[in-house]
Amino acid sequence: MGIFRRLALIIIFCGGTIVGGTVDRRSFISPLLGMTVLYDVFLPATYQQDVAQGKRFAVLYLLHSAGGTDSMWLDYNTGNMAVLIDSAAGFIAVAPDNGMYRNSWWLDSPVMPGWAYSRFLVQELKPKIDSLYATLPARAKTGVAGHSMGGFGAMHNLIEHPDVFGSAFSIKGAFDLTLPLNPNWNGDFGLYKVLGNQPADTAYWNAVNILKNIHRLAGADVHIGFYGGLNDPWFGQENRRLDTILTG
Repeated sequence: MGIFRRLALIIIFCGGTIVGGTVDRRSFISPLLGMTVLYDVFLPATYQQDVAQGKRFAVLYLLHSAGGTDSMWLDYNTGNMAVLIDSAAGFIAVAPDNGMYRNSWWLDSPVMPGWAYSRFLVQELKPKIDSLYATLPARAKTGVAGHSMGGFGAMHNLIEHPDVFGSAFSIKGAFDLTLPLNPNWNGDFGLYKVLGNQPADTAYWNAVNILKNIHRLAGADVHIGFYGGLNDPWFGQENRRLDTILTG
């Protein structure tokens, strides 16, 4: 079973008979971001034995929501990856923290110097993980997933880096950044800071709008999955629109 399908089953069913693993809490200094970044690595309990037998693992990168931290993936309300990861999953999961900027949107800001969260993922974090763990570094074995802001980040980084990520999964992702923003949102969650708040900045918003850029993946060998509540006032309509775009 591929990491994409396995992730979907883990998120949707949240539990069952899966035996939990361990969590490595790590950090390193990011030259791109100019700060120390914390991250969690979720490993099966049998990781060391598996590696000793020559096994290597696909990697899933987990992007947290606005205002969240890497620790959200340890919360039972979001599945508790430490419980759900096991050797049979065939992958390890990595959850970075976006540091002091809780609303990073996991992208490279066109208006904020040093705001390079997308490049951080592919140029710093992934090479770090591949150097520390027994990974399968190919794009076909590298996925990205996230919740809300992180769901946007997962799709955005798949669009920007299909040479790095072979799959993306979004949980209630924000896919439509058309201005003015959805009035049902409780604020802009830092987007004006990240993408600008002047009329001339509209092009920046359009350039990262998932609904307006998903066509860039046409012909790419990628796997996409997403879900959200049908009546969700924040993201339900845009998730349905993405489904329509993808399915024709």
